[in-house]
Amino acid sequence: MLHLAKNDSLYVRGESYSHQLKKLAYDIWIEHDAWFMHNIGFTIKDALSISESIVGEYNRRINDEKQACKERAREYVDGLIKSGEAKDEERKDLETRVGCYYYFGNSDVITLFTLDELIHFSGFSKEICESYLKRLSQEFGYRNQKYLDTFTNPHSAPWDYNTLYERPIVSSNNKYFIPLTSILDEVLLHTSFTI
Repeated sequence: MLHLAKNDSLYVRGESYSHQLKKLAYDIWIEHDAWFMHNIGFTIKDALSISESIVGEYNRRINDEKQACKERAREYVDGLIKSGEAKDEERKDLETRVGCYYYFGNSDVITLFTLDELIHFSGFSKEICESYLKRLSQEFGYRNQKYLDTFTNPHSAPWDYNTLYERPIVSSNNKYFIPLTSILDEVLLHTSFTI
């Protein structure tokens, strides 16, 4: 029974739809705005809005980069065909391969953002953005001291405590990225009150 439950849990993605989590987080935490501002430096409305702006920026970057990589791949394959290194019937396959190479080779540029960029695309003040990042980010390699045995046993690792559900933004060298944007709303609902 335990084996079946664990197996099924691998296919479950979050506890609810994003819009439901946002509404629930807002409804629960809005009446504590004064406490949030005093203790954390932002309100739940600020946090939800900043999170939404990050997801929006990621989507914009992903789409812009995808289009740019397609164009660069087309130009590169045109050059290969003109020089006789490839045939026109190979075009579609080559453009796909080259486009993927460009796109995935550039993923750090797509997903990383700085504090200044967050201020720019979110429209919030430096103080609020700093507070948001301070509360929701972790340094690369962070481990919660209460769960030091996590990810030590490969058979139980998928169900171990994951610090992304505590702090979903990873920071390194003053740059930030979110490995799973889909958990932002869950984190804001369940851990907003913790400092």
